[in-house]
Amino acid sequence: MSRGRALITGAIGGLGTAMTKKLISQGIPVVGCDRKTDKFDGWRNRELDQHQSKLVALFPLDVTRVCGAPFPTSSSRIWRKTFQ
Repeated sequence: MSRGRALITGAIGGLGTAMTKKLISQGIPVVGCDRKTDKFDGWRNRELDQHQSKLVALFPLDVTRVCGAPFPTSSSRIWRKTFQ
């Protein structure tokens, strides 16, 4: 039985790495997204063994931008006010 796949944004950061490792340890493939594409290879070599690496696909994505443009200032203020 398939357990699906997981999508993790910020996949190569601290929390993203922990979540990715937990999910792949349970056999759940991960689609990881992050804006730091220049660090993908180093992260993969440092954090994953050969078997784990087969369960992770990494893609560039910057969720702080919408269609290539930064979020409008009002949205940024709301975000900061809500989550800080």
